[in-house]
Amino acid sequence: MPKPPFDLNTYEGVVADIVSKLDDEGRALLRKTPKDDLIQFHFGWGRNIRNEYHLWSNEALVKSCAKHAGQEGFIHPDDASSIIMKGVWEVANSRP
Repeated sequence: MPKPPFDLNTYEGVVADIVSKLDDEGRALLRKTPKDDLIQFHFGWGRNIRNEYHLWSNEALVKSCAKHAGQEGFIHPDDASSIIMKGVWEVANSRP
């Protein structure tokens, strides 16, 4: 299996991976959704992030998300997926 182009053990790598996969419809949805309303995607998109990027077992990624959020050590995978979603939102809303 070929190595992914991004380091999927880091917050930055996972955000970049998700952004690279966004289609126009997904990008438009993120642009029209206020950042504070991303919680509505917790059970769908958030679950997919938790499962696809193995947040229940990928301690390095969870710690990277915590560090990005200014926290130390372990955080709950739900919180890590929320941090990732906000990162994707920020990138999607910063590009034309």
